[in-house]
Amino acid sequence: MKKTVIITGAGSCIPYGLPSGKKLKRTILGSVMEGGHIEIEDFTSKPWENEGCVSPLQIPNNEIRRFLLSSTDNPILNEFSKTFADSGQTSIDAFLKHHPNFAKVGKLAIVLNILLFEHYSKKRVIDTRNDHWLEYLWSQINDSTQNVLESNLAFVTFNYDRVIEYYFETVISNSFKLEKQEVRKLFESIPIIHLYGKIANLPIHHIINNQPTIPFGKYDVNLFNEFKKDILNIVYDEAKENKNFNEAFELLHNAERILIMGFGYHDLNMERLKLHNTKAGKAKKVFGSCLGFNENEQKRLKTKYPFLQLSELSNTEFLRNVLISEDIKSKIISSNVLSSKPTRVR
Repeated sequence: MKKTVIITGAGSCIPYGLPSGKKLKRTILGSVMEGGHIEIEDFTSKPWENEGCVSPLQIPNNEIRRFLLSSTDNPILNEFSKTFADSGQTSIDAFLKHHPNFAKVGKLAIVLNILLFEHYSKKRVIDTRNDHWLEYLWSQINDSTQNVLESNLAFVTFNYDRVIEYYFETVISNSFKLEKQEVRKLFESIPIIHLYGKIANLPIHHIINNQPTIPFGKYDVNLFNEFKKDILNIVYDEAKENKNFNEAFELLHNAERILIMGFGYHDLNMERLKLHNTKAGKAKKVFGSCLGFNENEQKRLKTKYPFLQLSELSNTEFLRNVLISEDIKSKIISSNVLSSKPTRVR
């Protein structure tokens, strides 16, 4: 496979039970308001058993609100919930950017709510029937451990959840008979960079920061104290001060093609990625999914980012369309180069 970097936004993980920006806002507000509740789908059983009849749960917010009140004052928590609710902002990130005074409570609310989503979505990540693009990607590289090592695949994500890491750790562990160190080697051959940070490390990660280590899907009130310290770096910070961006720039600069999925193409995020300066950007090998964008919105993106090739497809169909068509083009070019070489006359 060509050197490929896949950039993901919230839309890429919705098929796995994680929230959109709007849904995360609703669950955060439900978790912080006095007498509120969190509405969330329960995918803790196998999707093929209940995929078509999943009813949302209404979980009382007692545990999260009690913990938040141990970290901040009641008036501040109430002011945060009212201001966020009335802000018109559909993203907690964008809200906190303009309200740094709520950063501490906002970050904690993000982490605790996403931990809850991970808990109820754990089985869906592996078995979903709906737009399972991770399974499609894995099918392209899972013939052997060597194929995985040489996949040239990397991810740059704006998401805080650990869906991609959990999926690859799980399928690598169960596809091949390997020791733990060999699993980690294969896992680390697929870089996954969270531009604005992730909620916690997984046990498979080498501990290179002071974030807590929490298994995917584990949700327990006793874990909450892991987040007492102000160690989170998950909202809009200056990119020049963010080491995650530096690692991402290196991957993007060397990529032969860049794919963007489940992404809103927010101006600030596009500006920070600097895709026009990459090898792929200059070669117009930057491909983006735009499912849900209307004709005028697509025209605006194409005008503003002329290096971007858009497709109005689901995540899986987008990957199929780009990867297969690009591989066919490569084979045609290689075939033409070989046939154009002069034959040696004896």
